Amino acid sequence: MPPLHFPILSPLPVQVVGRFREELLPLLADTPLVPLPPEARETPALVISYGGDGTLLAAEREFPGIPKLPIRDRSHNPRCPHHGERSCLNDFLQGNTPARIFPKLQAIGPEGKTLLALNDLAIVRHLHPLGAIRIRIRQDGALLFPQVIADALIVATPYGATGYFQSITRGTFQQGLGLAFSNPVEGESFLVLRPDASLDVELLRGPALVQAGNNPQGFSLQEGEHLQVALSPKTATLYGLEAFRCRECQRLRQDGLPSPRP
Repeated sequence: MPPLHFPILSPLPVQVVGRFREELLPLLADTPLVPLPPEARETPALVISYGGDGTLLAAEREFPGIPKLPIRDRSHNPRCPHHGERSCLNDFLQGNTPARIFPKLQAIGPEGKTLLALNDLAIVRHLHPLGAIRIRIRQDGALLFPQVIADALIVATPYGATGYFQSITRGTFQQGLGLAFSNPVEGESFLVLRPDASLDVELLRGPALVQAGNNPQGFSLQEGEHLQVALSPKTATLYGLEAFRCRECQRLRQDGLPSPRP
């Protein structure tokens, strides 16, 4: 479904995902958005992710490539008065919700093990909580870092630039591939590469665990093994990120204040 610049008038089959999906369904009753049952085999035209950031990541894994409208639930995600459920739905239905297209991150490990991430990929120390990993990184075949000693390597997409990458670096980026090192022994803690960069990450000391966002299906990396990382041609289309990432809403979540009714 392309970015919308016109109101939605015809029925549109949607799938609502999230722990509290039942709270949102009554608000769809008088709209052209027709919710499908969770077990439906019909492919929805839109997926409404009703929850937080983790719900959106899980929705993209379950329904890859289908446009998403993320709306924060009121049970666990306080919102400012401008971004309740009704406001977000009305803006979308009236064609006032812009869409953004984000590239995904692909990691290929030993034996062809593959992970896709909308936000970021983490290579973290495994088994030994007091140890660090040692990695060597090549970019497009050229040596980039001979050796990095750190607790973890975070590789982020532009969408994931406001997640762990920002927590480590206190900064973000709009395009390219972001590298951030957690607690490095020496050297810079981050680097932003061009979008077409291809990385070869060699584990010099491990073992390590490779994870993609909140995907529970990660895999281990042993000493001497390599991981190939690059932006994937596969993308995610997200509507309404300005509301989903509203700073006033974020402040309320940090303060733990209750949210107004929809």
